[in-house]
Amino acid sequence: PVAFFVVMLRSPKVTKPERQRLRAYIPLFLAAMLFFMIFEQAATTLAAYAADNINLNFLWFHNINPETFQTINPLFIIILTPVFAALWLRTGDRPALPYKFALGLALAAASFLFLAVAAWLAHGNQTAAWVLGLVFIIQTLGELLISPVGLAATTLLAPQAFRGQAMALWFLAASAGQAITAQLVQFTEGMAPAPFFGGIGVVA
Repeated sequence: PVAFFVVMLRSPKVTKPERQRLRAYIPLFLAAMLFFMIFEQAATTLAAYAADNINLNFLWFHNINPETFQTINPLFIIILTPVFAALWLRTGDRPALPYKFALGLALAAASFLFLAVAAWLAHGNQTAAWVLGLVFIIQTLGELLISPVGLAATTLLAPQAFRGQAMALWFLAASAGQAITAQLVQFTEGMAPAPFFGGIGVVA
């Protein structure tokens, strides 16, 4: 991502107004990177947490498969996408793009802070299944604020000469977020769940 930004900012094909828009895109890219640093842990640390630290009995469901939690995000994407589309139409696409990014990142941070508190309150015992379910729903709300809006922002702010490369750059936000997480997981190996999730939540 750094190389992409340097090449575009230094290119003679990029006009001064386009360079200004590109600089405005950098904080949005960083916010997306932080968001995906949390969101993409669904299939890694959160999957491990579901298997090892969640009480897999909920209401009349017993011995829930830990993998079942992975269905929550796609299910709520399908349910909530029409709701968000109608909301943007009704509000005239407000709030503005940076506020949507900020709210999406705040939701991701809140999901990890909530999980950290729940893990701390469990005192080493298992956490209730609904807690992790709610974490995934909160993150899905954040994804609906950041993912489609980020694609739109990329097309709006990208220099004309780098329109295709800018779309690739957007998807590198998720890649960079996962790369940072991979290093964090190794660096914090053996750390209890509460400080791990809480620390990432505070940073976000």
